[in-house]
Amino acid sequence: LIIEKGAKIIAAGTASQPITFTSVLPQKELPKRGTWGGVIILGNATINTISGSNTIEGVRAPDGEYGGADDDDNSGTLRYVRIWYGGADISPD
Repeated sequence: LIIEKGAKIIAAGTASQPITFTSVLPQKELPKRGTWGGVIILGNATINTISGSNTIEGVRAPDGEYGGADDDDNSGTLRYVRIWYGGADISPD
């Protein structure tokens, strides 16, 4: 799940009802690490590069671009969120 620059994610669970991002595999095939890419948030805040921006591996600009000059950027809320079985390569080398 990629949250692009300028977009927001609002995932506000509670201690008793957390939000779970997980694999689409059937339950009988889990647990299995790396079955999906996970959650990637591409914000507009300053990063430590000469150009002020960069791209995530496997996704070309402008879709995979992050960084900018807005240190007040707000890409949303993740509260009481579980991310299970992520870690797959988006685009293996």
